[in-house]
Amino acid sequence: DGQVFLGCRFPCDAVYRQRLHAACQCVGENLARKGARGRFGVDFLAIPRDDGDDWDIMAIEINLRAGGTTHPFETLRGLTGGSYDTSTGNFTLPSGEIRYYVASDNVQHAQNLGMLPSDLLSTISHAGVHYSHETHSGSVFHLL
Repeated sequence: DGQVFLGCRFPCDAVYRQRLHAACQCVGENLARKGARGRFGVDFLAIPRDDGDDWDIMAIEINLRAGGTTHPFETLRGLTGGSYDTSTGNFTLPSGEIRYYVASDNVQHAQNLGMLPSDLLSTISHAGVHYSHETHSGSVFHLL
């Protein structure tokens, strides 16, 4: 069908963030009542309405497994010691600072063909955008 997971960003837009959280909470509670245990994910479409003031939110799939967004979120949690704040929908560090991410497992460019992982990491470090444990920010790479 040609569909390819291109990535994710966290958190989602604040305009509909709490609606998504409430919908996922409802799905989780229903799954638990039916005996499901463990991790799940819900894929949504968020489509702006013509008036520009609201969004149509539609759940399109429930995955009873770790999905494409699991690894980036768990990496952020593991590196920072922070947690998801259910009241805001943000990821908050123990210091109170908020962190965000953009993740993809489908970054491609012809210029990078044949590049060794060590070359990429050296380039990232030289550019100063590598992950810093002091600031809890920067680029993290996985499965190079």
